[in-house]
Amino acid sequence: MAHLGCAVWKCGAAGLVAILAFAPLGAKAQSEANFSWDELDRRLPSSSRVEALGPTLMGDEVSLSDGGLAFSVVDVSIPGNNALPVELRRRYCVKDRKDTINDGTLADWQIDAPNISGVFAPDWINTGEQPGRRCSAATLPRLPIRHQRSDFWQGLTLNVPGGGEMLRRAVNAPSPANGASYPWNSSGQIQVACLAAIPNGDGEGFIALAPDGTKYRFDWMAQNSDRRVRQVVGYSPNTGSPYSTYLNRRHNALYATRVEDRFGNAVEYTYANAWNQPARLTRIASSDGRGLNINLHRQFRQFPQRRRTHLAVHHRRNLQNPDPGPIA
Repeated sequence: MAHLGCAVWKCGAAGLVAILAFAPLGAKAQSEANFSWDELDRRLPSSSRVEALGPTLMGDEVSLSDGGLAFSVVDVSIPGNNALPVELRRRYCVKDRKDTINDGTLADWQIDAPNISGVFAPDWINTGEQPGRRCSAATLPRLPIRHQRSDFWQGLTLNVPGGGEMLRRAVNAPSPANGASYPWNSSGQIQVACLAAIPNGDGEGFIALAPDGTKYRFDWMAQNSDRRVRQVVGYSPNTGSPYSTYLNRRHNALYATRVEDRFGNAVEYTYANAWNQPARLTRIASSDGRGLNINLHRQFRQFPQRRRTHLAVHHRRNLQNPDPGPIA
């Protein structure tokens, strides 16, 4: 019986030792739990790594087609649950600005949001019986009197990642098999279809479909000034001085009001300008709860002639499960 009692004591001692052995491990595990700020290196890895900045380290971009120099700067960017950007980006194109009115969204800077643009004389109106069919008919712009179309027309540009010059699709060229008609495409194989109307003007808009499934809805018109073109049309018989006519050119753009990825996530852009005014972006909102509210105030001083633009951006980040509606 004593032997049995010894055996029981030994088992109890073994259990006690086991308890004492495991108890500190649990306490140690709890004491070594990380605080949220201990894992900032996971959220901000770029702050702890040195990487090559690449050829655009100062925001500069050189066009391989015409050699043009531009600068692109992101002022505010909010990360979220999807890859669609919610950011305020602006762009400056280096060019001769003599006799040019700096009436861009941010004076001589432009809001760099997805758009389809071109230079017209002065409005985006096509030839033919239905001048508003800028997508489906795709005729050339109207030709002003005493000028050539090459004085202003350089085609349409799709300003999105993978965009570039827009081209009319060949009759036998392959297209997405989703039942839609795509009369346009780009060098990056982005397919472009037509919208029947736009909310702030006359004529058609565009819908673009990227190879990764991203859709862009271009249906908000905006304009800003471009340099005038002078054309000599004759000479004075008395003094020999030339008679000239001037062509007013304007940069026309259809901005995207909605961008949607193939998973149904979406970002919407809200504008407040008339069709013949510079783009005035007021809000960017994502289906996952991110948002930017933009307040723009312009001030013009006559002496010296200078245009000041004050920009205030308010942002919010309240991530949630997306519940977007699809682009028609």
